[in-house]
Amino acid sequence: MRAMNVSAVLTSDPINILYATGSRNMTVFGMMGPSRFLLHCVDGPTILFEFNLGEHLAAGIPTITEIRTSTGITAVSSPYFQQNGEKFADEIVAILGEVQGRGNLTLAVESVDFHFTDALRKRTVALSDATSVFQQARMIKQPLEIDVMRYAIAEVELATAELVSAIRPGATENQVWAEFHRGLIARNGEYVSTRLFQSGVRTFPYFHESSDAVMQAGDLVCLDTDALGVMNYAVDFSRTFICGDVEATETQRTLYGIALEQLEHNAANLASGRSFEDFARSAFEVRSEEHTSELQSRL
Repeated sequence: MRAMNVSAVLTSDPINILYATGSRNMTVFGMMGPSRFLLHCVDGPTILFEFNLGEHLAAGIPTITEIRTSTGITAVSSPYFQQNGEKFADEIVAILGEVQGRGNLTLAVESVDFHFTDALRKRTVALSDATSVFQQARMIKQPLEIDVMRYAIAEVELATAELVSAIRPGATENQVWAEFHRGLIARNGEYVSTRLFQSGVRTFPYFHESSDAVMQAGDLVCLDTDALGVMNYAVDFSRTFICGDVEATETQRTLYGIALEQLEHNAANLASGRSFEDFARSAFEVRSEEHTSELQSRL
């Protein structure tokens, strides 16, 4: 924040609130509209505005200075959301006045509606974007974060193994995909953000969502995890399997060889300090006949 000359940030993004404080509450609901908020000032305080009757959930978290009851500033929370937005703006301005003085008030803000930012500007608060602040902060990984990320990946891999064990002829995509969700939640993961799980002819073109399609022996089964795992660290990898206890076809084996070749090539291309542009220039080149092989194998 100091490097970006930002003295205070206000966010309703539940992932950023968890990242900044370790406080989690109704993450998916919080994505439907601004409902709980974090106000963090560079030299303190750090104030969490929590759901009514949910204030006890964050009690004792050392990163939080104070817990207040959140004001509903969206139509989901109250038909008087615009009036509530004015009241909440008054509350924020009062805090900023105590911290920054009564002169030029500044605030970086994200994930709120226009009527609320209008209310802040009406009270002479100079606004900037908070998303870039969080992006820069999240780029810096502490050693403990690296350990948590590795743990989150391992837990998603275990959830994926439960999905794999459920793949069988006669099962629907939804039935098998549900096992991944179950395995993720059982390991304290957060949620799965897409339904990218498909089999057989539905694997191409890509982006078909999980459905009630019945899997057949010999089908390729493809998934993209798109999981928010432990402590909301994103774990996203793709895998492809064969349904049933059957031998892969020659085309499927060819595809596997191409996939393995590109993975090994690109893994060897990784190096500390290398730019994305440099990596792309040396990345594995997919030849036109390989696109054709993929299309034929999936159909």
